[in-house]
Amino acid sequence: MLWDGRPRFIAPRDEQEGGTWLGVNEFGVLVAITTRFGSRRDAQKRSRGALVVDALRGNTATAACDIVTAHAPNAHNPFHLVMADVNGAHLAWSDG
Repeated sequence: MLWDGRPRFIAPRDEQEGGTWLGVNEFGVLVAITTRFGSRRDAQKRSRGALVVDALRGNTATAACDIVTAHAPNAHNPFHLVMADVNGAHLAWSDG
């Protein structure tokens, strides 16, 4: 699905939470997230899929990483997040 806004990106949409788990934007930035194994979901925290949407707004993997690290460390449930482009990749993770 092609999402609205800039930069444009292609990603499936989580119809329950509104985010996504994987996408690529018009600049070639790939963002993907997984749930940390064994973690419990806190329904009061922001969707991890929304974090992917935020990161896909970056025009480089480094910009995407900067967007992610601007969030409070405990804003989301535990995750592993990969952000990559032709020049490099970043891995972020959180215990929630």
